[in-house]
Amino acid sequence: MPETHAAEFERLKQAFPVTVLSGILMLYVLPGTVAAVLGAALAKKK
Repeated sequence: MPETHAAEFERLKQAFPVTVLSGILMLYVLPGTVAAVLGAALAKKK
């Protein structure tokens, strides 16, 4: 069991920058996409 934890921790250490960057990207991309879709749907058309 400790060997499995050590292997998982090592894998997490290697993938940490990618995980952080993808999390930050999703934090801004998803709300921005929702806001853009709502803005386009609610915009007045001339």
